[in-house]
Amino acid sequence: MRRTGAQREPETGTVFLRDSVDQAIRHIERSGLPTRTQGRIVREIAPDLPLVHSDKRALARILQLLLDNALKFDPNENSVIIRAQPHSAEHIWLGVVDQGIGIARDQQELIFREFYQIDSSTTRRFGGSGVGLALVKLLCDRLNLSIQVESRPNKGSVFSLLLPIGQLEL
Repeated sequence: MRRTGAQREPETGTVFLRDSVDQAIRHIERSGLPTRTQGRIVREIAPDLPLVHSDKRALARILQLLLDNALKFDPNENSVIIRAQPHSAEHIWLGVVDQGIGIARDQQELIFREFYQIDSSTTRRFGGSGVGLALVKLLCDRLNLSIQVESRPNKGSVFSLLLPIGQLEL
């Protein structure tokens, strides 16, 4: 069946979180900007994490977009961390942690709007069209996930999700 411009419904199920992380990193590394990404992404994935209930491709896309932003908005080209760890008996905490330019508190809700740019001047330093985080929000909404932001200007940002632990069906 050929897909048209319509969005595909999430194919949720029980998935290995590491698979989505690996897929996101592979996509970033193949994006054609190897000098910007080479060796900068650090995985801090707790050992023996349980499976999560999600859509593997959608989750990988969310991570890819968050990683792309984290890498782009760090003029010092510091490491970006993908961290996953148990949060509770029902959830895994997943975060993308950077040391970039940060986001002022009054703009943290606005960054998820389509085409929103923190710096919309003609002399802005960072590229992009302002759709990446809007797409992250859309994908999170479709997966019934809530994205959280913790950030301070010049101190970096943490974008995080609580992923429900998946149950294997036998």
